[in-house]
Amino acid sequence: MTSSTDGPPDSVAARHFIRKQFATQLAVERTRLLYQGSLLPTLLMLINGLLCAWLLWTPPRSGLISVWLVWLAALVGLRVLQVAAFHAASPARQAEPIWKRTFLLGACASGFTLSSAALVLVPFEGVVQQAWVFGLMGAATLSASVAYAVSIPAFLTFTVPCLVPVIVYLLWGAGSALRGWGWLGLILLIALIVVAAQVNRLIQSGLIRRFQNLALIEHLQRAQAKSEELNRELSRQHEERTRYLLHYDELTGLANRALFNERLRDANQRVRRGKSLALLHINLDRFKLVNDSLGHAVADQLLRQIARRLNSALPEADTIARLSADEFAVLFDAYGNLSSLARVTSRVLGKLRSPLLVSGHELVVSASIGISLLPDSARDISALRSQANKAMQHAKHLGGNNFQFFTDSLQASTLERLQFEIQLRKAVQENQLEVVYQPKMCLASGRLSSAEALVRWNHPVRGVVSPNDFIGLAEETGLIAEIGEFVLRQACRQVCIWQSQGLETIRVSVNLSVHQLRQGKLVSLVRQVLDETGLAPEYLELELTESQLMDSVEHIIATFQQLRELGVKLSIDDFGTGYSSLSYLKRFPVNYVKIDQAFIRGIGEGTEDAAITRAIIAMAHSLGLKVVAEGVENEEQLAFLKAHACDEVQGYLISRPIDVDAMGEVLAGDTTDAWDKVQ
Repeated sequence: MTSSTDGPPDSVAARHFIRKQFATQLAVERTRLLYQGSLLPTLLMLINGLLCAWLLWTPPRSGLISVWLVWLAALVGLRVLQVAAFHAASPARQAEPIWKRTFLLGACASGFTLSSAALVLVPFEGVVQQAWVFGLMGAATLSASVAYAVSIPAFLTFTVPCLVPVIVYLLWGAGSALRGWGWLGLILLIALIVVAAQVNRLIQSGLIRRFQNLALIEHLQRAQAKSEELNRELSRQHEERTRYLLHYDELTGLANRALFNERLRDANQRVRRGKSLALLHINLDRFKLVNDSLGHAVADQLLRQIARRLNSALPEADTIARLSADEFAVLFDAYGNLSSLARVTSRVLGKLRSPLLVSGHELVVSASIGISLLPDSARDISALRSQANKAMQHAKHLGGNNFQFFTDSLQASTLERLQFEIQLRKAVQENQLEVVYQPKMCLASGRLSSAEALVRWNHPVRGVVSPNDFIGLAEETGLIAEIGEFVLRQACRQVCIWQSQGLETIRVSVNLSVHQLRQGKLVSLVRQVLDETGLAPEYLELELTESQLMDSVEHIIATFQQLRELGVKLSIDDFGTGYSSLSYLKRFPVNYVKIDQAFIRGIGEGTEDAAITRAIIAMAHSLGLKVVAEGVENEEQLAFLKAHACDEVQGYLISRPIDVDAMGEVLAGDTTDAWDKVQ
């Protein structure tokens, strides 16, 4: 069904819908119009009745006329009272059917009253009187019929008893003398029916249009009310959303930093009343690798699952919050003891370590957790947060996937580490770093083939600092990129110096850091250094550890391809420890594979390391790669490697890392006993 607002106003479907929807209101409105329009024709009927009585008054007929007048006056009075009662009634009462039935009864009585006057009072012999009386009665009938045309039943209820008996009598019962009046009455009846039908149609159309407009107004009002209600609901939801975002993390649903700080302040007040407080600072290990390699969408899904695991693993926690991208905090109000905290934290690490399936990727995520206590280790909230962060950093420094309580010794260690970082930055700026070289020997020729450039720190107080003591710190602080550039420039420049001195030209290998690859400037840096020093690209070898190859694989492959196009040699260091698949290995455009010294060290101790070493050599040769064994320290290892066609060796048996002058002597032909033994 089509509503009035769905189509044109005059459409049949719309009009039918309005008649059906507002049937009761239309009926009530017609009744109201009947009562409203009945006073004038009723008054006209009374006036015309009085005139007719005056025209027809004769002494012999005075009694009959008087009775008729009394009846007419009674009808008029009842109609007036009826109209007054209708207008005084409430809209609900006006809708009752009794009002229409009463009106129809009155209309019928009025019609018979007029027809009785024509039949009983009009004389047959007075043509003039007939004309006046019929004219006056016709006028009253016409006015009443037009007024009652609002309702066809009301029109017929009045018109039929008013005219039909008179017409029938005049045409067939009064003789030929009055038959003309009969025909005139019939014409009047037909005309009244036509006029009434037209008037009824117009009134009906007006009423339908009126209610159609009313329906449209109601629809608009409902739409407006619905819109206002929707706006209120949206406003409420917006306010709730705003309040939620003020206190909760949108991605994970955990408490955000603001709510965490508020809970922390509240807990601090309870601590002052003798309670205890424990704070766990959780940082995901290697989360940036997931973000960089798989994208933000996968990383976000991973964080949601991590949040769900934290919630399920820590039902006793008072607050679990997400502080930043991969950092979370857990607050325990009134913890039991250190043992219970350790058990809870171990449970969390186990939960987090379980494999996760995210967008088709099976991921294993570990975490580093730092724990601080109030009032046991910290004096206030600020110290509590700082200590938890330091303990977490210490856990991460130990390799991750563990937890550490904050202790006084850790505080001292942290301060020492901070001072060490400051000294390292100063060392880079003040040229305290030195490049040394560890020779590599070609087993086929027994001659020096290349050397690995290594960095040493000549500390003004500590003396020579081992790379194991500062390279990790340089990686964490980002200084490794600057140190790597220093080693690259020094090594390339030194090879050119040796060449200019007429010494034997060798290949120099320089270790790369994953930080240098992430910066995206490595290719341009290498090109710039080669141009500045004048070193031929084939005499430069760049090494990257196998584990670092898995960090942004596609980016590293693209970078290696550009370096290969420059003519630079490329090498995979510590091979066998990174668990890289052969499908990845064959995609890297490298020239050398360096077997990790852990396998070389175990050659003489068992068959497994020997078997792995043989397999690596065979696999590399099948891929067209040369093999370098590092960490060679005895003749047994050397003999094994030579027997299995290893290409180059490096280690203390050949030479320790030596300074520039000593390396120059080696290139000049001053060989050691180790060289002679190999030859």
